[in-house]
Amino acid sequence: MSAKTGTEHHFAKLTPKLVTEMREQYACGDTSILDIACEFDVSYTTAREALNGTTWKSVPAVIVKTCPSCSGKGRVPA
Repeated sequence: MSAKTGTEHHFAKLTPKLVTEMREQYACGDTSILDIACEFDVSYTTAREALNGTTWKSVPAVIVKTCPSCSGKGRVPA
């Protein structure tokens, strides 16, 4: 029997939709990992691993582009 992953794990607090939301917020560059962890009620480590793709590999990465309204100082999900 293999280990359960993602939403199949009985302690999972995240879903693919939540991971996508986390990654979009982080991609914009104005939110820290700690802020995201607090907002989504997960540990710093859980948030960091979900954001960098160590976990939740099945959720596509967020592609970012330069924000045209802020003269290139910010990033937004593409």
